[in-house]
Amino acid sequence: MEDFVNACDQEIRMATEQILRDWQQLPGSSVRFKRNSVALYVRNPFKAGGGGSTSVFVLYTNGQLTLNRGYLIEGNMASQDRLPAIDQQIRSLFPAGRWGEKSYYISIPAPPDADAMLTFIQLLQ
Repeated sequence: MEDFVNACDQEIRMATEQILRDWQQLPGSSVRFKRNSVALYVRNPFKAGGGGSTSVFVLYTNGQLTLNRGYLIEGNMASQDRLPAIDQQIRSLFPAGRWGEKSYYISIPAPPDADAMLTFIQLLQ
């Protein structure tokens, strides 16, 4: 974690550290580090077998954030009956988000908002 935080742009290091600490406190969460990004996973009881996880966010060292909306849908965490309410929360919590083709990914510009991310994941659970 320390190496990733140190690789981040100076102005987002505190937010990144907070995000990673918060994420590690979530039951069933996991973090997968890459060179320039970190994928933030949560336990997904709706996946086949009931023991899988789903990547909700990807945070980049420049502070950009991607919300994996399509993964939530495919993993049944955002069922069709819940999707309108989830989309409303996404728009409310991440108003600067740019919705990609078919709204599969939502790109959220820096700086990352640790509180909005935590609020969103709590809504999913």
